[in-house]
Parts: sequence; C-alpha cells; structure tokens
Amino acid sequence: MDHRTRGLSLPALLTLAGLLTLLVPALALAQTSQQVSLTLKEFMITPSKATVQQGQSVRFSVTNAGTEQHNFTVELEKQKIESKLFNTNLMPGETRMVEFTFPAAGEWEMYCPLEDHKARGMKGDLEVLSTSPGGMPSTGAASTLSLWLVGLFGLMLLTGGLLIQRRQRTR
Repeated sequence: MDHRTRGLSLPALLTLAGLLTLLVPALALAQTSQQVSLTLKEFMITPSKATVQQGQSVRFSVTNAGTEQHNFTVELEKQKIESKLFNTNLMPGETRMVEFTFPAAGEWEMYCPLEDHKARGMKGDLEVLSTSPGGMPSTGAASTLSLWLVGLFGLMLLTGGLLIQRRQRTR
C-alpha cells in the first residue's frame, strides 16, 4: 500500500511545517510598527494623548490643519531626551509621515516647538510603555535572537522535508 494515499507524507509535512514556522518571525516583525495619526491646529494637538511601546517603531502621520506653520517634538524631560521630528515646518494643509523609536519608557510630552505654541496649549502626552516586565524592548537582543532561532528551525524543517522528497524521487 502506498503511504502517500493516506494523506500528506512525512516529507510534505516537514516542508509545510518549515514554511509555517518561517512565517512566525515575519509576522512578529510586521507587528512591531505602530501607527499614530495627529492633527496640529492653533493651538492644540488632537488627540492630546497616545500610548505606544518602547523600542518599537512608531509611524506618526502628522497633519497641519491650522493656518500657521507647525512642527512636532517629543520629549522625555527627566532623562533629557528631546527630538524635533521634522527638519522643516509643516505648512498649512500639509501632511507628513515620520518614524520614531522611543528609547525609554515613561511619560513623554509632545508639542509644537515654534514660538509660544507650547505655552498656548499646543501640547499633549505620550505614554511610552515598557514592552516586558524587565523593561527590555521587543526589538532588543533577546527577542531578536528568538526570532532568528525560530527562523532557523523553520529553515531546517523546510530543508529536511525537501531533501527527503528528493531522495524518494531518485529511488
């Protein structure tokens, strides 16, 4: 009796398991980017609060819905970390995308750094959460190593399944 008539053969199962295992790192990496959409207008940022993960790329979509130029800065004052995210100001009606990875967890502030805009209320809060109980970001060395090991295991399964299939065909 031919073992292939009863369902998937062992080589086919190994190949399939290898392919599925290789998807795990790809899916994990795809989920590390976060999206935050903000609107800047005299003299407010909407929404005025956002929560993101430390160590993961955050893609900001920033729209200037006001009548004046604006810009966007994030700051963690207690650690003296400040970053203006656009080299040039956003013109009225302009939307830009920028990516930023928060290096530390904590209560960050976001604001427009132009003239007296921040003092007039054009600011908000960014809560940056630690991604693990120990505070290690998800893109740290331990999680990167884990993704590599899962990928290597998937590659081994895939290669083993293909080699067994090849040997069976040459018999």
